[in-house]
Amino acid sequence: MEKLPIFLTLAAAGAWTGAILFHSAVVAPATFKVLDGDNAGIFLRRLFPSFFRFGLVCGGLMLAGLVANAAISDSIRAQALALTVVMCILQAICLGMVPAINAARDQGEREAALRPVASRQRAADGRGAGSGARRDLSADQLKNESAGTTLRLRSGNTRYPHPGSVGRRVDLRHR
Repeated sequence: MEKLPIFLTLAAAGAWTGAILFHSAVVAPATFKVLDGDNAGIFLRRLFPSFFRFGLVCGGLMLAGLVANAAISDSIRAQALALTVVMCILQAICLGMVPAINAARDQGEREAALRPVASRQRAADGRGAGSGARRDLSADQLKNESAGTTLRLRSGNTRYPHPGSVGRRVDLRHR
């Protein structure tokens, strides 16, 4: 019975550390390698709250084990308790931020979908509406762009390989 608090503390710390390392070294790279951007976002939106909850559970188990553990000195216990409390607070902050981050991203996507095409292109170029740069595309150019034909660009755009590609011909069929 005396070894249970030690086991609980070490098992929770190991599980928590292992989850962080596994997520960083395996899950994140595999997610972005296998899934496209939209599906990776859906997957990570589902994963992160569970990941942070798991950290809180491990932190709670560590706290319980540290409080019940009489085998370690008071100074080491106090340091371990403080560190574990700080880690739990950070996990709770991250868990609380997930809905706000998701809402901000959703709001940004909604606003981007509502902006006219020319405004989106100015924003992608890093130029606002007041910069004096005219980027309005004609209906023929939009039709050609959506059909995947070759366009003649009037000015640079970050969407194409060379930002200074004024007057260059770009084949959009291979993009």
